[in-house]
Amino acid sequence: MDIDVILGAGYTGPQVEELGALAEAGGIHTLWLSSFPGERDPWMALPGLARATRRLRVGVLPVSPYESHPLRIAEALYTLNEAAGGRASILVGGLGRSVARVTGLKPLRRVAAVRDTVAILTGLDAARPLDYRGSEYSLTGYQPRWIAGPRPFVAVGATGPRMLAMAGEVADGVMMSDVPLGRMGEV
Repeated sequence: MDIDVILGAGYTGPQVEELGALAEAGGIHTLWLSSFPGERDPWMALPGLARATRRLRVGVLPVSPYESHPLRIAEALYTLNEAAGGRASILVGGLGRSVARVTGLKPLRRVAAVRDTVAILTGLDAARPLDYRGSEYSLTGYQPRWIAGPRPFVAVGATGPRMLAMAGEVADGVMMSDVPLGRMGEV
């Protein structure tokens, strides 16, 4: 069984490195760093950990296409993946309540936006340009020639039936949250 650990938001790079070393020594599969408003940027706190470990996967969650365009998400993810030697992970979500509250964003067509983001993140190849036409996001001739190694692990945060179905079709994994025991059968 693989066990992942999710750290709350706001840890410094040195704290992440210390906790990550303990996680790797303890056999943890992935150390995830949370991304929430008013806290340190997790993308900046993970590269040191990625370079200091050998087996531990490193990931950021949740990441939403309503906060950053999928092109920018792809560049951050693949840069982390480069630093981690192919061990990066990401959880894409449709925009959490905390970010919506702070930003006032009102995401429409969440399932389509997350599908497009996952398609972009999993469709990149240094050998050929990506021409993707989604319903919410598109890229034409996008070719980061510098990417190499195994593709990052791309999961979707989902609890509703449409997001769960889509995630099962396009993502490498699904993470559920905010599901009380009484709703588990439905989800």
